[in-house]
Amino acid sequence: MTRVYLSLGTNLGNREAQLRKAVGLLQERFGLFALSSLWETEPWGRVRQPPFLNLTLGLEVSRPLSAFFSRTRAIEQRLGKRKDGFWAARNIDIDLLFWGHGYHRSPQLLIPHPYWYQRAFVLKPLLEIAPLFNPGERSLLFWLRRCEAEDPSGAVRRVGPLEGISLPPPTPLSYGKLEAQGLVLRGIVGVDKCQGLARGGRIPWDIPEDRSFFREQTRGGILCLGRRTAESLPQTFAPGERELWILSRNASFFNRFPDALVFHHPEELRDVQTPKSIWICGGGEVYAQFLPLCSEVYLTQVAADYHCDQFLDPSWRKCFPVIHCLSRSPHGAIWSYRRLGK
Repeated sequence: MTRVYLSLGTNLGNREAQLRKAVGLLQERFGLFALSSLWETEPWGRVRQPPFLNLTLGLEVSRPLSAFFSRTRAIEQRLGKRKDGFWAARNIDIDLLFWGHGYHRSPQLLIPHPYWYQRAFVLKPLLEIAPLFNPGERSLLFWLRRCEAEDPSGAVRRVGPLEGISLPPPTPLSYGKLEAQGLVLRGIVGVDKCQGLARGGRIPWDIPEDRSFFREQTRGGILCLGRRTAESLPQTFAPGERELWILSRNASFFNRFPDALVFHHPEELRDVQTPKSIWICGGGEVYAQFLPLCSEVYLTQVAADYHCDQFLDPSWRKCFPVIHCLSRSPHGAIWSYRRLGK
């Protein structure tokens, strides 16, 4: 099964109705797993024409690329596609952006789409539904910022959801699926003697050896944490040699960490290909969702009781039967939890 991303657009007739028909026809044949909002933009290329309404969507496809491409062309023809040359007005346009992380070159089709990184009307809705998708060494957010810097006047305005289309519930992630994907998640956790994580939204202890262990382990990796944990970080915190991913239902970016990628569901990890370790760093809800997906977990057990009001759910431990003590001190101990065979 290949995860595919498409961009749909129209600037003639009843634009929203046309997009709804096109999405419905695609959903009849393929598994629709993601659908962006509607975004309105000024025309690109030939500018003397009505504004466009665009969206992006994600499909799971079991058919070969050639058959899928033929189907998208057939849907365009069924909806009466007509245009006069490149960048002209049209009543429907279906562009294949990405075929997984694959490449294809033929006279009829180029994948990835040759202009995807130049178009804000592609990048903004794609960031909305697949913020962690990395088509190369640079993130979608990097290309959006470059696009906006090169064309500050190229405004793209969010209109709202496309009504009348429903998505099925996402298939839950599993450790086995992530391992097959080549993705490595590791947990790094600190608790007090009562399994407390935080008090008043903040970690109430500051132990030098714990900080040193965290920095050494996570250097060059990706820190994955929840919104409230990100907001609670001290003002002196800087990601440094690490990327920052923030899990949040709020789609806005964090001004304090302008380079952070904000994602909305754990299932969005399905789009990730990276050789870097992804470090799960809290808080409690993020640990509950992600620690069972990790290959190993490092746990700092602080010796004192800090009267926390947030605690670590212990159910993750059943996934990690191999336990080693890495170090001890008067402040506490650091433990390693691993899966069998790791």
